[in-house]
Amino acid sequence: MLTKPHPWVLCEWHTDYVCAGPDGIQPHTLVSVKHRSQDQGAWALADLPVRGGFKVLFERWIASERTNSCRWVTNNGFKVGENQARELSRVLSSKSEDRDTDALKWFASNMQSAIGASNVDDAIHFLSTLTMYSTGGDEHSMQALVIDDTVRPTLARLGVRPGFARAAYNAAFKLVDEAVRGLNPEEPDVDWMVGDDLADHSKGVRMITKARFLQRLQDSGIPITSDAIEDQNATGTAMSRKLRAGMLGPTAISAAPRLRRRWYEIEASFRPDVPSPFADEVGRIRAEILHRALNAELRTRTAGSSYGPQMHMELSKSLSGADLNPKIPVGLPELMGCVYQLTDECQIWWSDEFDPQYEAPWVVQGRSQNQHTQLAFPLFQGDSNA
Repeated sequence: MLTKPHPWVLCEWHTDYVCAGPDGIQPHTLVSVKHRSQDQGAWALADLPVRGGFKVLFERWIASERTNSCRWVTNNGFKVGENQARELSRVLSSKSEDRDTDALKWFASNMQSAIGASNVDDAIHFLSTLTMYSTGGDEHSMQALVIDDTVRPTLARLGVRPGFARAAYNAAFKLVDEAVRGLNPEEPDVDWMVGDDLADHSKGVRMITKARFLQRLQDSGIPITSDAIEDQNATGTAMSRKLRAGMLGPTAISAAPRLRRRWYEIEASFRPDVPSPFADEVGRIRAEILHRALNAELRTRTAGSSYGPQMHMELSKSLSGADLNPKIPVGLPELMGCVYQLTDECQIWWSDEFDPQYEAPWVVQGRSQNQHTQLAFPLFQGDSNA
């Protein structure tokens, strides 16, 4: 969810969980998870329809109008042998153009009645959408595997120190546990709701969105900022759009996310669960920077004209003075990171206001004119009169 355009996961809703398709567009993936202790042995083909839950997963797939894909996940292995579960897994894991259609038809015919399919074609279609995945191991080894193979590389890709991996895993695990149980500590009891209201509320607390996940990580002291996420998806950020609107140069726009992450790591480190002087110091620094940004804007702003570079220089000069006296280990780079954090929060502007979900109109217009110039320029190359 943090590095790919998958905006939500829906827990315990018709199946164990549903993963959104890219950008939330179907096909989604219906996922069934089956735990099986090691002393029960590997899954045999005959176990899959009822004990393995293929029948329920097929029903959910039918209910979703056959528009989604399916995945079946277990911690145990698959029984080896001709026409056994391991062979079915191999057939389903192959690319559609390379798939053994005769083997697929045999498995579909064999399982048709057991999963409740009315005809073989439905069973074939269902199996064609299905993948089988074995994680192996118990709960403790799975935790270690996820931390090493998923959490650490993801944090590294987002510019966060891998030492936060276990804390990030625990924050994600707690959020999933709340969603599975239908809990939401931020909402009051809603037992009085009926009909669609109750269904909508239940679905809401069971859905983990990218924004909800990111907020939980931040609340847990994991210094991941929104620009780190959005940079992965090439969607741009409010911060970068506001810096461009203020006519700041490419160096400032490129450096801002890194400096912001440096500040956010400091802020997360001094954000304790109980009030403390250090938490007050973070708030004091934010308030002081906001005050100095206001003064820098008042000294440089002329309505309707570009003043971003002058304001940036004025604010940087103000923060480099010795009168701020921070009581936590921050220098000018971290203080400028706080400036960019406040920029992303729309507390600091570098231009006239606009809707930061989109590029400023004058930036869009400037790009359009630049593209026109670039298209026109080659027409003059080689012209002696140019």
